[in-house]
Amino acid sequence: VPITSLSDEGRYVVHFWAKNDANKEAREKKEFVKDTKAPVPEMTFPSENEAQMGTVRIMGTISDNGAGVKVDGTKYIIGVITRPELNSPDWKPMDKSTLVSWEFMYNLDDFSSSPSSHGVHISGSEYKIPVYILTEDKIGNKGITKKEIKFDKDGSKPIMSIQSPQQN
Repeated sequence: VPITSLSDEGRYVVHFWAKNDANKEAREKKEFVKDTKAPVPEMTFPSENEAQMGTVRIMGTISDNGAGVKVDGTKYIIGVITRPELNSPDWKPMDKSTLVSWEFMYNLDDFSSSPSSHGVHISGSEYKIPVYILTEDKIGNKGITKKEIKFDKDGSKPIMSIQSPQQN
């Protein structure tokens, strides 16, 4: 039975029965997992809806229903508009990566001088900056997931208003 004939991912058991020339029966079973999908990352902080600036801890969870997450296979690229390739040399290792979570620190102010080169303008001084997460499981299934961070290029600038003297 070809494994490609199995439509769903998951655990399977194959049972074997055989008889020899003396009509003695032998039975055996073999368990296996069909896994063709990469682990799935989620970004838990920061929220995609809250504007960020300065150095930010970017973190999330990761799950895999098959072979399990390859800890050093979770990497990132931030601030690149075009989706990177799986084999790009630009992938950076996470500051911290486990079987169930990932995180890295990044100074978003690095994008301040030219935010439109690193993301998509939303309104005012706010931009959506793409964060690409590369995941890999223990048998080599790889995938890229795009998340976004809202960046406010003017968010850390002080605002000054004149209180006195008041204008009539």
